[in-house]
Amino acid sequence: MVFLNITFSRLLLLGAALLSALLFKDNFQLHDQFWWQFFQVLAVLVPVKMLLLYLHRAPHSVTHASLRDLSRTASSLVWAVAVLSLIAIFVRSVPVDLGTLLIDGIISFGLLALPAMLPRLRNELSRGATPSASASRILIYGAGSAGYRLSEEIRQEVGSRYVVAGFLDDDESLRHQSFNGIAVLGTGRQAAIVVDRARRSKKPIDQILIAMPCGNPEQIRTAVANCRAAGVNCSVLPAIDQILDGAVLLKQLRTPNAEDLLCREAVCLRDETVLNSIKGHCILVTGGAGSIGSELCRQLAGAEPSRLIIFDQSESDLHRICLELEDRFPHLDLVPELGSIRDKARIDAIFRANSVHAVFHAAAYKHVPMLENHVAQALRNNVLGTWNLAQSALSFRVPKFLMVSSDKAVRPTNVMGATKRIAELIVGAMSNEHSRFTSVRFGNVLGSNGSVIPTFQRQLEKGGPLTVTHPDVTRYFMSIPEAANLVLHAFTMGTGSEIFVLEMGRPMKIVDLAKQMIRLSGRMEGEDVQIRFIGLRPGEKMYEELSLENENVMATTHEKIRIYRNAPYPKQAMMTWIDELRLLLADEEKAICDRDLRLHMRRLVPEWQTPCGESLNVGLDQSSSLSSALVGERGKFRETALSDLLRPLEHLPH
Repeated sequence: MVFLNITFSRLLLLGAALLSALLFKDNFQLHDQFWWQFFQVLAVLVPVKMLLLYLHRAPHSVTHASLRDLSRTASSLVWAVAVLSLIAIFVRSVPVDLGTLLIDGIISFGLLALPAMLPRLRNELSRGATPSASASRILIYGAGSAGYRLSEEIRQEVGSRYVVAGFLDDDESLRHQSFNGIAVLGTGRQAAIVVDRARRSKKPIDQILIAMPCGNPEQIRTAVANCRAAGVNCSVLPAIDQILDGAVLLKQLRTPNAEDLLCREAVCLRDETVLNSIKGHCILVTGGAGSIGSELCRQLAGAEPSRLIIFDQSESDLHRICLELEDRFPHLDLVPELGSIRDKARIDAIFRANSVHAVFHAAAYKHVPMLENHVAQALRNNVLGTWNLAQSALSFRVPKFLMVSSDKAVRPTNVMGATKRIAELIVGAMSNEHSRFTSVRFGNVLGSNGSVIPTFQRQLEKGGPLTVTHPDVTRYFMSIPEAANLVLHAFTMGTGSEIFVLEMGRPMKIVDLAKQMIRLSGRMEGEDVQIRFIGLRPGEKMYEELSLENENVMATTHEKIRIYRNAPYPKQAMMTWIDELRLLLADEEKAICDRDLRLHMRRLVPEWQTPCGESLNVGLDQSSSLSSALVGERGKFRETALSDLLRPLEHLPH
């Protein structure tokens, strides 16, 4: 019915245009052959025009007719004039000349364009209401096309509650120019001046909207800092590739986040290989309620697995991520499993009940200073937990297993890094013809639980100071989506026993990160908020590395991902080391146990160094307690000499 109405109205308009053109040509005089001539030309002209309008997808009546829409109408009419001219030349029975066709084309365009523009004009007049006295006044940072569209939508959608007071733009040449009747009041650096001037004129600015979808991270950070320096809240329009074509820009605005601190372009790698490797398979994610694990679950859910099992020991966090995924992916077969990777029987039960195709192992203790004082718990969770999970995966012939590691595993100076390095060695030793075991290693994750960003945010809320361990401490940083994305690509590329690493650019000084966060909060370093240096914490080092010197570096199909491959430890020797670790953990005397546990870890991680840079001493004459630890208080274990205990490990590569 709608199509018939559009067709009929177009026929009337085209007929009216032809009638007007013929009258104009004959000086509005009706001669004897006028109506015969009119119907003859109409029978040829209208079908040709209707066909060309259809082929050019010319609009008839749209709410927001654009110049491109009108150009389609114009081009179809130009082609119509050309075609009809040829017909008039070769078919003598069509009594029309070129002049009449040109006049008809001009009148047709006017009549067709007017209905397309009327709804827009009506909306402009009705929806662009005069703002109320209580309307919030906003500035738009960015006078480009996105800023222009945003100002249009604000005026049309919420014009009675908001008014655009002006534009800000870093292009000096735009100063004092006007777009859509809105003036460019200054550059971003002049935001504080513009806001202060508006405040003094009793028309204060309530918010600044940053419309720079094509801006790089540094430009966005500068814009946010300028807004915060003006003492005004700001929202950011996301990157252009995140905005769906035709989407309402007002709904795309967001507040500045941790990713705006990233000193490089975010790496986002997505291809069909990743999606196809997940689609239709049962996936298990350990630590799935944590920062990395939950983002990993979000990206996995979007790849349409047959079932997604989320395993975590935190009841509240597990419930939270499940509610989120159920809302976003209502058709997803989601299975929450509460438990710990230290519980081997619990892990076996999950594998037994599900035909698991792949394991993403993200569960781990990660807090460096905390683990320095809890060596036994770090080993039980990060090492034995990984061993339990890997052994179960082997027993149930899970095809793919990937562990999330850390750059702290490289030349570790702390217990956390040493346990993650041992976990890497365990995973590397497990690959066989049925199962592929790989690891992925990356630096610090912006905004994750326990990271420096939430700490700085809490300190800023209290007014400071921001505490930094040392002026020269540097770290690699990446965003949470980047980290999860790297894990997925490593999952598809691994053949067994590799360690994948993202090319993360140059490391960033923690003190520079603190300064940026102060600027993003709209305050001045040294005046409003102080930075205080507190010294390195136990187990911390000045800088992080992503690879060992003896690891073989290989390129991948992605320029941002590298592979580090080294000879895997023999699995039998690893089993011996694990058995001895369990005996050591049976000793409940913490003072003795911690020392002996560190000595035992040193057997697999000889590059482990103390924070001051001195290698741990594992001389046999200093390890008599290790032998006594293996005896057992109840006499369950025979007394074992340390030299006998360590002999099976002497052939391992270091």
